[in-house]
Amino acid sequence: MDVELRNALWSAFYEIFLSRDLHSDHGKYVNHAQYKPLFGALWLGFFKRPTDALPPRTSDFHQQVRDWFFKAEWYFVYDFVEFVARASSLPRFTALCNKILEREVSGYRLVEGIVAPITDQSELAAIESALDDARGAGLAGVQEHLRTALGLLSDRKEPDYRNSIKESISAVESIAKIIAADPAADLAKALRTIDSRSRVPLHGALKDGFLKLYGYGSDQGGIRHALSEAPAVDFADAKYMLATCSAFVTFLMIRAAAVGISLGDAR
Repeated sequence: MDVELRNALWSAFYEIFLSRDLHSDHGKYVNHAQYKPLFGALWLGFFKRPTDALPPRTSDFHQQVRDWFFKAEWYFVYDFVEFVARASSLPRFTALCNKILEREVSGYRLVEGIVAPITDQSELAAIESALDDARGAGLAGVQEHLRTALGLLSDRKEPDYRNSIKESISAVESIAKIIAADPAADLAKALRTIDSRSRVPLHGALKDGFLKLYGYGSDQGGIRHALSEAPAVDFADAKYMLATCSAFVTFLMIRAAAVGISLGDAR
């Protein structure tokens, strides 16, 4: 992380969460600050400091956090950005951070409160769309698998590509079971269920392609085999599978809706 990127990320946090209170009489004390809950969460949940040591004045809180921010290792800065994004749930903070990350040519983007090593816009769109669609449909299991896959891929200390792929595949499995209304169903049965209700079945080659990709993560000869038997996987594999499985989840939801399969009822 270069100086310019660090400066810009701090400025995003400062302008959105601190600037107003620091320049007003009303917000000069943390207890009266607009984002008091966030400050308390940062102090206790991120910095792990005792609550009775929280500075009473907003200016002192600002200075202590600022001092830490500009001395911290680069990965802790990204941890900080993640924490703020999740704790505040403020879309404009995420949007501003992503604008900065893109402008400063960072290899990361903020997705679902996770600073992820994904910059391709089509991949980001696929992941965000699948997460939004799953959330909107109330499919907590699908959403959790995708978020876990993203988190494992994005761990800056110990990324776990193999388990990230497993979670991506599990998201597809989860939506397949819901579509087929069968807890033991696999992707093939889900596709047959959709085809049986559709006037325009999936093209055979397209269906075969989906099933072969799914087979890469299946229990028979795929990524779930024992470590001694399974092929080596890396960042590129995990990123591809997350983006592809995300797009596939959205595709399955759209096709299911088109043939009258209610995912809400299937839950």
